[in-house]
Amino acid sequence: MFDLDRCYDSFATSPNEAYFWSGLGKNGQSVAADIARENGGVTLEMLMEKNKDLLIESGFEYDKELNRFIFSPENLDDWKAISNAYAEQVSGDTRVILGDRVRDDSVWNTKELPALSENENVNRVISVDPQNGQDKGVLLDKTQNRDIDLEKDLGLKPTTTGTSTTDSLRTSVSNGLK
Repeated sequence: MFDLDRCYDSFATSPNEAYFWSGLGKNGQSVAADIARENGGVTLEMLMEKNKDLLIESGFEYDKELNRFIFSPENLDDWKAISNAYAEQVSGDTRVILGDRVRDDSVWNTKELPALSENENVNRVISVDPQNGQDKGVLLDKTQNRDIDLEKDLGLKPTTTGTSTTDSLRTSVSNGLK
C-alpha cells in the first residue's frame, strides 16, 4: 500500500520551476523532461527519479529490472495522488506541455489542472510548445484582481448548465486550447 504522507514533501518545487505534461504520446516523458531541463524546470517524473528510494520505501510500485516506476490500472490512484501532491505544492508560474492526445479523463484534466486552479501559490499556468519548448500562451492567469472571463480570456462560450471555471478550463485544454 502506497503511503503518500511519507513522501508528500518530496514533490515540492522552487517557484516558477514546475512543468506538467499530457498527451505527448509514447515519448512524452522524455520530451517534457528535456524541455523542463533546458529551461531550468522539473517535471513530476524528474522528482520521482530524484526521490526514487523514498518512493519505493513508501510503497510506490517500481520495476527494478526495467529501472522505472510502474504505471498500470492497478496503481492509477497512486499516480493521481502524487500528481495532485505535485500540483498542490508548486508555486509562481507553472508550465504545461500539451500534445495532440490529451484525454478528457487524463490526470492533467482530472487532478493537476483543478489542483493548480485551487493552489493559491500559483500565479499563472503557461502553455509550452512541445516542438520548440517555447512559451505559447497563458491558460490561466490568477494575477489579475478579477475572475477569469471565460469568453474574453479563453474564447469559451458561457454555458447555462452550471459548468464551473475548472470544468470549462478542463474542457478547453482537452479540446486543444493552447
